[in-house]
Amino acid sequence: MGRCAIPAGAPNDEKGAGICHGTAGNGYALLKTFERTGDELWLERARALSGRGRLGRGFPAERLIFGLPFYSSANDSWPALRETWATNRAWFSNAVDAAAGEVRFAGRWWTTPECVQRKMSSVLDTNSSVLMNRRTVRGVGFWEFGHQDVTKPDLTGAIKDWFALRTNVFSAPKNSSSADH
Repeated sequence: MGRCAIPAGAPNDEKGAGICHGTAGNGYALLKTFERTGDELWLERARALSGRGRLGRGFPAERLIFGLPFYSSANDSWPALRETWATNRAWFSNAVDAAAGEVRFAGRWWTTPECVQRKMSSVLDTNSSVLMNRRTVRGVGFWEFGHQDVTKPDLTGAIKDWFALRTNVFSAPKNSSSADH
């Protein structure tokens, strides 16, 4: 798997960054190869393809979009954990793994609403950015919104709340009036 990703190289604008044929897919193949072989070489190659690796080599941060799924590491939908989370929110908030930005529960990694906000801050907010020189990326892309009960929009609510607290950071520039000239 990993040996196929390396000759293909990092994607260009034409190839894109998707999981099926882009950077994410190449990184996934390299991480799976590391998982199966235990050979650190594959982990280092995966790191080189990561956002941090690309930024370290001069790739413009304004061209990166951070991907964030709405399901567990075992592809469980959020409703499978939602009620447990809702009745134990303090525990889940305190159990966020600092390195992973997720909560390990029942043998799976979960992105809780608190994790959604922390991850957004870690790549979009210069005050909490984990990227080199506190840089920020162009945006965050979410997928699998269907992995959430529409009557309990905890995950999308976390996104909405995150932006509501930062309206001044993301507001459009004001147009100058003709009276200012």
